[in-house]
Amino acid sequence: MRTRSVVLLADIETDPRWPAYQQQLAAQGCRSTLGVPLEIGPDVAAALNFFAPGTGIFSQDIIDEASGFADLAGRSLRLAVRIGTEQSRAGDLRAAMEHRTSIDPVFGVIMAQNRCSQEEAMGILTRVSSNRNQKLRDVAADVLRNLTDGTIRTHFEA
Repeated sequence: MRTRSVVLLADIETDPRWPAYQQQLAAQGCRSTLGVPLEIGPDVAAALNFFAPGTGIFSQDIIDEASGFADLAGRSLRLAVRIGTEQSRAGDLRAAMEHRTSIDPVFGVIMAQNRCSQEEAMGILTRVSSNRNQKLRDVAADVLRNLTDGTIRTHFEA
């Protein structure tokens, strides 16, 4: 993973690079291994590791096939990460829109009661939120509940 290149350990008994790792492989009945990097992103490293009970298993054709599989797996992982990120972002935006249903009207209430600007209303609401150790959206919802004696709900469809 560190070098982001294919690493072949063709025979654990003759390769001098990783003696402690080779002992662990031998204890599991593994005589050779192949590591193929996955391209996921600039700050993310991963590899597919293949293990064999004998030597001479990982020919150039096998290495090429494993590299092709790693390319497909890396593409799939990148796509899955992008989809997950977009789903999370969509959920965050929906939650923000729902919270705005409470917060925006409360700005108007505070502005009317205190004859102040929106920035000053935001400062007041933020201080109350901080003093109560409550989220801004929860303080806003409480204010509206006290004014309307009803539940506050969003006015848009998903």
